[in-house]
Amino acid sequence: MVIDWVEILKILSVLLTGATKFMFAPALSYELGYGFWKSMLFTTSGGIIGIFSFAFLGHLIRRYWRRFILLFWLPFTKKTYSELIQTPRKKFKNTTRWVIRIKNKFGIVGIAALTPLFLSIPVGTVVAMSLFRNRFRSIFLIICFLIFWSVLLNIITPPILEFIKDRSRFH
Repeated sequence: MVIDWVEILKILSVLLTGATKFMFAPALSYELGYGFWKSMLFTTSGGIIGIFSFAFLGHLIRRYWRRFILLFWLPFTKKTYSELIQTPRKKFKNTTRWVIRIKNKFGIVGIAALTPLFLSIPVGTVVAMSLFRNRFRSIFLIICFLIFWSVLLNIITPPILEFIKDRSRFH
């Protein structure tokens, strides 16, 4: 039995793209030569893997992210590690305000609906896990909307890619 490493790397690239930047996974899958059903399988599987990964590792990421980043800043600053580790005052950015507005208006359904497409799976999952107590419901809703967006994106991606290819021939 011969292992086709190129095929394995192609599948892994679609899975990893689906787990992080889901919006681009169907286009990548079609460009790598997969049809509708394989594209659906790989993009949805990658998204679900990403949701579970970030749901259960998200608290560790949130806990140690600042320390991890500070280790890279330390050589370039004159401050000590203990000075840098002090928690700075929270700054609300436009994105944070937008997410809080969605949470207040639509709750977990709004966050879950926007996670696969606009928030990205890592950010949306970590936000949902930190803002809502019912982890099972949050994960379930995010997966339901992931499947919805996967079907929709896998249906509309081939005509869009065809249109882009046709337009590029004339220029």
